[in-house]
Amino acid sequence: MTLDESFTATEYALAQSIVDADTWDAETAALHGEAWLDEHVHRWLDFIVPETFDIASCHECVLGQTLGSYGMSGTPSQDQCEALGFDAPAETPNQYRALQNAWLDVFKRRGLRIRPDMYRSA
Repeated sequence: MTLDESFTATEYALAQSIVDADTWDAETAALHGEAWLDEHVHRWLDFIVPETFDIASCHECVLGQTLGSYGMSGTPSQDQCEALGFDAPAETPNQYRALQNAWLDVFKRRGLRIRPDMYRSA
């Protein structure tokens, strides 16, 4: 998997402006992440394995499954990852649960088979 490392000024401004743990929204962040992946990671969805997907794992999260690991050189910064739904800003169980479910919704909408038991409940 290759990464187009060009992170535009607009994307950077977006990442800096919406990362606030109190107002951050998992669904919005995941949609921004989906758009970023579409632009920067060719055929990223082909590498997603929903059965092992875990947003809280560096190796089983979206970046882990598509690029090999979260935090690799060339991947978005921590703030950008939070804005793009690759990590949760406050790293609370509720935020991770919401983000996990938001990404599962993205995968389902894009045609991957997502079983109801894959969603995390409170």
